[in-house]
Amino acid sequence: MTTNFVGQPTIRLKTVDSTNKYAANFMSLSEWSEGTAILSEHQTEGRGRKDKNWNSSAGENLLMSLMLKPNFLLAHEVFQLSMAMALAVGATVSSFGIDQVSVKWPNDIYVESKKIAGILIENQVRGQIVVSSIVGIGLNVNQINGLDDRATSFKKVLGNDLSVNVVFDQLCLELEKQYQTLRSNPLAILEDYNEGLYAKGIPRAYVFNEIQNAVLIGVERNGFARFSTSEGEKHYDIDSVRWVW
Repeated sequence: MTTNFVGQPTIRLKTVDSTNKYAANFMSLSEWSEGTAILSEHQTEGRGRKDKNWNSSAGENLLMSLMLKPNFLLAHEVFQLSMAMALAVGATVSSFGIDQVSVKWPNDIYVESKKIAGILIENQVRGQIVVSSIVGIGLNVNQINGLDDRATSFKKVLGNDLSVNVVFDQLCLELEKQYQTLRSNPLAILEDYNEGLYAKGIPRAYVFNEIQNAVLIGVERNGFARFSTSEGEKHYDIDSVRWVW
């Protein structure tokens, strides 16, 4: 691996309840360096946003948590980290020859209309400074059976197995690249995120207070999305919107 700090060191586990939980315990009990990664072959209690389960067949997918110290971000800027991490995962998927990769707000990674990866970020804020972040990533690599109808994997798209370790090495490179860009040029992160936004500019149904047709215009630095609705342009946070499939 040729990164400067992401994935150095990497703690490799056979099984764990959750890589994010392991990382949180590691942070509280030990001195740790930025870029430390927790990589596990299996999770018994993997989860996504709103405590949704993340189910993964043992040994077939990439399950990891990355430990960061983004103290250059203020609390109200923390969604920019989510944007950067989503771009890194999306770039990793694209680097293996997969087309039509996009980011579904806030940070799921899609291939065409199916989910290939999810991200769960847990931040610790002290005062107005983001002192630490745990970036949990679940990326479907070789799993075929047991996937949701709206999910896909590298193998389903490409038709062949990939080494999870090879995917992990590429992901670490992309995570470091986007994290460094976030530090030096956050506006570039915002532009790239909106450029590759899933369903942007396409009329479709969403649930706000009730089901209505709207068009996603873009996402702001604070994580709020802008929609064109029958009542004009509206701004919503992710907890105020539900996608209608």
